[in-house]
Amino acid sequence: MCGLEVAKLNSVVVDGTFLDVCAKCSSYGNFVEIKEPLTRNYGGTPKAQTKIFIEENINFVMESAGNLIKSVREKKELNQKDFAKMIGVKVSVLHKIETCLIKPDIKLARKIEKILDIKIIENYTDDEKSVPVNLTDEELTVGDLIKFKKR
Repeated sequence: MCGLEVAKLNSVVVDGTFLDVCAKCSSYGNFVEIKEPLTRNYGGTPKAQTKIFIEENINFVMESAGNLIKSVREKKELNQKDFAKMIGVKVSVLHKIETCLIKPDIKLARKIEKILDIKIIENYTDDEKSVPVNLTDEELTVGDLIKFKKR
């Protein structure tokens, strides 16, 4: 952390991040002991390396969602105050959504979809960009895993 060049670095966790730091900076984190996983050779063929596939699977709120929300809300004869209460936001936030100044996040959009019985979340999938990622690759970076979505 301080940039001091020393012969021996200590592995610590600082705010959830693994770092190799000097003895002075190690007081800012918790020591970590890294052990190599136990491997057993049972004979036969070796196990295949673990791989994951990163897929371009993106959910997004459509551009004209605000206009659709407003028109359907009005058709169902709901005023902004009552509808805002139903979805758990302030009236000012609902007004901004309906005038397309902001888009609701995916969680809020799902609530709106359920209450108004409309579809405002679209799904984009690009299967051609699926890339196998070898988790045991020493050159694997965080950037390689950013797009990976937990299932």
